[in-house]
Amino acid sequence: MGMIILGAFALALCGGGFVGAVSLLIHFLAMRKGHGSWKHYLLISGVVTVAVGVSALAWMFGGPETAGAPTGDDYNRAIFGAALLGGRARIGAARRTAGPVQAQYTGADGSRGRSGLMRRQLVSLGFTALLLAGCSDDSPGPGPELQADAGTSVPDAGVPTTKSAKRGLAFDLATPEDMAAVAPGVSWWYNWSPTPHPGVPSDYETRYGMDFIPMLWNGNFDAARIESILRANPRIQYLLLLNEPNLTDQANMSPQAAAELWPRYEQVARNTGVKLVGPAMNWGTMAGYGDPVVWLDAFYAAYRAANDNRDPHIDYLGFHWYDYGLEYHLDRLTKYGKPFWVTEFANCHSQPDGAQIDSVAKQRVQMTEMVAVCERRQDVFRYAWFTGRWTNDPCFASLLGAAGTLTELGEHYLSLPAGAPEAGSAP
Repeated sequence: MGMIILGAFALALCGGGFVGAVSLLIHFLAMRKGHGSWKHYLLISGVVTVAVGVSALAWMFGGPETAGAPTGDDYNRAIFGAALLGGRARIGAARRTAGPVQAQYTGADGSRGRSGLMRRQLVSLGFTALLLAGCSDDSPGPGPELQADAGTSVPDAGVPTTKSAKRGLAFDLATPEDMAAVAPGVSWWYNWSPTPHPGVPSDYETRYGMDFIPMLWNGNFDAARIESILRANPRIQYLLLLNEPNLTDQANMSPQAAAELWPRYEQVARNTGVKLVGPAMNWGTMAGYGDPVVWLDAFYAAYRAANDNRDPHIDYLGFHWYDYGLEYHLDRLTKYGKPFWVTEFANCHSQPDGAQIDSVAKQRVQMTEMVAVCERRQDVFRYAWFTGRWTNDPCFASLLGAAGTLTELGEHYLSLPAGAPEAGSAP
């Protein structure tokens, strides 16, 4: 019976839960068999509590040269040890020389009583020590020698067990090998078209745990075909729209032309129930509309003028950014009252001013900072790094090298921590 109880103590000790209740139960059972007393249990527990408290104060005021602060688990183990010692070591009143308890340890001639008792005490104490040592966490805590300079290097956090629902990739994934490489840390991707590459397995959602998000890059689309695709894939809930309309080498669409196009997007949403994400703005090259805020202001004004002063149906604004200052530029766009999809980002600062991104190490630091902004902000619903594999890669931004192989930067992207547990939930 005693070994069964001790086995239960071991499980409770390693679990570290219900400390007070279990330790009290331990001592109560011990008392039922004549071992120990409440006074002894409370005395030992009190000493343990004082010792832990003194240790905590010493850590608080002793400076970095002292040992690490005691944790809740340390206290849990100490209290359990107190219960075991108070219940099994026969302290005080438990040291009787006669009675039914002593009879269990004494032979007919009385010669084995003291030695039998001592052996059992030593076994109990030894087992207690093993429990306390075996269930302890010996991993070193972070010290000054592990604190890296965030401006020069960023240690990997390890591939997360739960990937961020926000985290995506702007790249035309085309093979099972590349899909498998990014899947542990990427939740979605898009390729600037309405459908995935033909090389992507049809069961990508269940096989890789990734969503594909279609895009209508400009106004050149067949609404009936798009609606058919969306109905055949009911998991698709979002539709990306109008890629960089203020860049002359991208969608290249004036605010007035975009306002005329927008009702066609709205009709697709009414017919299928998808949410509209766009336009995807950047700082552009269109005369008079390089600033995305200037373009959007003119777009809203043109749409309202043509639609009885009604605002366009936009569920999320898209934004792209390739320099320092991502958070500042997102803040500028909050005036429209929409959450964001940051559907392209990296830092491609190339001016020879000392801040240029000319190495993987520098891009890695920028990736860490930009991802942290997107994870932290509640108004960023999704984000996608640009890109997977880039020929000659002027920005040192590729996540993939050889087929199915992550680059150093790719491994880092997958390892970066998610923000709040509710990250990715609908705002």
